Amino acid sequence: MKKLISFLALVTLVSSYCLSADDSDKKQQRLIMKANRFYENFAYNKAVKKHQRLIMKADRLYDNFAYSKAVTVYEKAVDLKQEENDLFDMQSALKIADSYRLMNKPVSAERWYDRVTEDELWTDEDKMNYAQVLLKNGKDVAAKGIISQIKSPGLADIERLKKVEDVEKYFTDSLAYLVKNLDINSEEGDFAPTYFEDGLVFVSNRPTKGLSQSTYYWDDTYFLDLYYTKNSEEAESLPEPMSKRINSIFHEGPAAFINNDNTIIFTRNNFNLGESKTSSDGVVKMKLFTSNRSATGRWEKPLELPFNSDEYTTSSPSFSEDEKTMYFHSDMPGGTGNSDIYKVSYTDGEWGAPVNLGDLINTKEDEMFPFISSEQILYFASTGHPGIGGLDIYKIDLNDPDAQVENMGYPINTAKDDFGLIIDDKTGYLSSNRDGGKGSDDIYGFKLYIHQLNVILLDEETLEPLTGLISAKALINEEINFEEENTNQLSFSTYRGKTFNLKGQSEGYYDNSFDFFSGNIPYEAESYTVEIPLKKIKLKGDIVIVKNYGHEDQILDIREETVAYDGTLEELKSEFETDYCDIDKLFELSAIYYDFDKCEIREDAAEGLDDLINVLENYQDLKVTLSGHTDIRGSRSYNERLSRDRVESAREYLLAKGIPADRIVADYFGELNPVEDCGSCTEIAHQLNRRTEIYLS
Repeated sequence: MKKLISFLALVTLVSSYCLSADDSDKKQQRLIMKANRFYENFAYNKAVKKHQRLIMKADRLYDNFAYSKAVTVYEKAVDLKQEENDLFDMQSALKIADSYRLMNKPVSAERWYDRVTEDELWTDEDKMNYAQVLLKNGKDVAAKGIISQIKSPGLADIERLKKVEDVEKYFTDSLAYLVKNLDINSEEGDFAPTYFEDGLVFVSNRPTKGLSQSTYYWDDTYFLDLYYTKNSEEAESLPEPMSKRINSIFHEGPAAFINNDNTIIFTRNNFNLGESKTSSDGVVKMKLFTSNRSATGRWEKPLELPFNSDEYTTSSPSFSEDEKTMYFHSDMPGGTGNSDIYKVSYTDGEWGAPVNLGDLINTKEDEMFPFISSEQILYFASTGHPGIGGLDIYKIDLNDPDAQVENMGYPINTAKDDFGLIIDDKTGYLSSNRDGGKGSDDIYGFKLYIHQLNVILLDEETLEPLTGLISAKALINEEINFEEENTNQLSFSTYRGKTFNLKGQSEGYYDNSFDFFSGNIPYEAESYTVEIPLKKIKLKGDIVIVKNYGHEDQILDIREETVAYDGTLEELKSEFETDYCDIDKLFELSAIYYDFDKCEIREDAAEGLDDLINVLENYQDLKVTLSGHTDIRGSRSYNERLSRDRVESAREYLLAKGIPADRIVADYFGELNPVEDCGSCTEIAHQLNRRTEIYLS
């Protein structure tokens, strides 16, 4: 080829020289241009053929699921086309994006999807794949925008995208769990833990000395094997690979143990007796195998479960507490979506027929990695239910026929893939490729913090317990509402990190309410008490004191009812304070006085009668007795008439101001009851005797 190019160049030069001597310049230029076009077309065709060869090679790798190698070749094709004619190879970019998606590298996949700008290249399936990548990257709103462009019926019906706006609610219990990356993790993938003896068995593709390992063509990583660790919290407790009877040269995946850990059910590639088998579409599926441990501790040859098939995957077993039901996921025909959760009975060593758990749990997308707790709570991972992004972990109480699937929220779930949760009481483990890990997937330990919250009522001053109504209402989820009447203490369990509005009421006290954040409870406190102090209501009462010179003061205690008080004003004030009562009004009344030999109401007497009228108007049940008196000057009969006239003038004053006649009693005594002995009276003493006394009843 190089010789041909050199020859063509030489022909061009010679022709150019000859024409310059015998022909015109125009003929010479035409010949040169023709030779150049020939050369350029030859070079272009060579680049096109090289690009085509690269695409053909990349497509073969892609079709054979060797996505890591396919990406390398596709990228060479993209670079070549860019160099030769400054055009971007959109078709190859789309294949690169798909390859990264299938290798579960959503960040790289999104970057390449974003570079495909030619609308005619996008199929509805491509848009669906792009939306799934955006979901895994936590970009639910952007994913919803892509989904809205899909026209194929049913393809865009992703349940989780219907509630994108509700994503904030998954962060409300973010302090309920403490999640920690474990020291046993490697720089490769570590995931799907299960309980075994006093430690964990988990799946990993870490490099291990002494273990014959092959790489997986899909993404050029080692095949998965099962490992065991005695102590997940210590890096020194190095995980060890399981028996070679369990680990093969292909994939081994999630496992479960029954029969006192002497029987294992585990996931493996469709590989047995030294051979792998493919489905009709050329894929080596995953199957469930079982093996028993002999008395010597040796695992026996694994056997397939009877409901396996070369045409579909069965994986990720988990057993009920009584070991009579196994849960697993599968893409077998007849399911709801891509991969569904199934259960199958296991009685006396015999397996029943798998039963799909239905569309309450399974969606059109993937449901995977089931785990059934001792309380019959089913935990599983899904890309179909509303969530934060990627695979999220969900739970549902299988004991409750009305139970709904519940997203476990942050920090159990993140925008990345979270799956493979197992739990025992309040502690457990999960798998995640969240940011900050050691490898592609890591195993995390977690602890659930649930506190017993005790809310009590107390008197604010005495700190004595009170009985009344106590309520606690969650601020975020108002359906969480606890209330108790006629009690001193309300007790309930709550996740750490919830905020409640606490309210207390008790008779005779002002209501009190405030917000309480359970995230302030010390982590290790199983029980915590919150006091609601109540301030006693200060009742309001009135006091009326009537002063008639020469007599004991008449004192009326007017609270719930009007009573005559047998004591001093200071004693009654003290009693008000003891009874937590405020004095609202204090009325002071006194006898009214007259000029010598007169019965007209003086100005000072009018003021005293106005005070009396005020009392009578405020307390409609009171009556007044007006008792008239004179000094000793004048005859007795004259003084009797004078005292009567004085009482009558006071009575007329009250009547004129609207006081009913039946509330006024008139008495008159003339000079019979002096308050000052007047053997030798001064004018002041005479004045004290010229009076109309007031008594209330």
